[in-house]
Amino acid sequence: MAAHEPPTFWAKCSGVTPMVGKLPGELAVQLDCSDWAESKVMDRLVALLEVLPAEVTTSSSEGLEVSVFVDFVLLKVQVLFFTVRESITAVFQDLARNDTVRFHRFFKLAVGCLRLKSPQDGLPELVDAHLDGNWDSESEFESDSDSTDDFGWDEQVGFLGAEVAAELRRALPRASALDACQVLARWAECRPQTRLPIARMVVEKQEIIEAIWKDNKQMLLVVSYPLIAMLKFASLCPQAAAVLASSLAVDAWSAVAQ
Repeated sequence: MAAHEPPTFWAKCSGVTPMVGKLPGELAVQLDCSDWAESKVMDRLVALLEVLPAEVTTSSSEGLEVSVFVDFVLLKVQVLFFTVRESITAVFQDLARNDTVRFHRFFKLAVGCLRLKSPQDGLPELVDAHLDGNWDSESEFESDSDSTDDFGWDEQVGFLGAEVAAELRRALPRASALDACQVLARWAECRPQTRLPIARMVVEKQEIIEAIWKDNKQMLLVVSYPLIAMLKFASLCPQAAAVLASSLAVDAWSAVAQ
């Protein structure tokens, strides 16, 4: 981890208090030493990461480096701990600097986790409340029963699926498995109307799936999560998605199918 001096610009406070730093891409939370120790803060954050699509890439006595997905976007975050007199400061640094809004959402979730009485006390509900994309319904893809297809809905859906497939094919020759999954995830996230067409296209285009995983010897969560989660949130038939995941030997399916 890069060397980092303890921040001197945090306001004096007690309890669990979030703060904004002077440096871009840096947020912090200050905790009272009478209730907290650095090891307890780290354990609490690890408990949060265990219920998220996340992996700890580096861990030491100074802090953590993690890769975490928020709404299909991969964030790389470093958390450093400092104890100064009667308070502990946990500094969250946005290393990727690719999505400020989602970095703030992850930080708010971490603060909420620290405010729980224990990791078992409402952590799943807390995560659902902060990260619920409300994507488990097909309502956004369906027309009202009384409306007509004035905008050529079926034709548009077919075109979007082909467009996404072409984009993915262009990315594959020069992309890693993670990059290819990110192409799909970005389309699903940035253009909600494409989620169901993408999911259906993925099931139909088995050669694309095989290309994504062809050279990937080890199924890491950061690689498998975007595609599998996209299939789930696109409201695919659970049986079809489960068969697809099983054929790819993706262990992460059990984590996102709950």
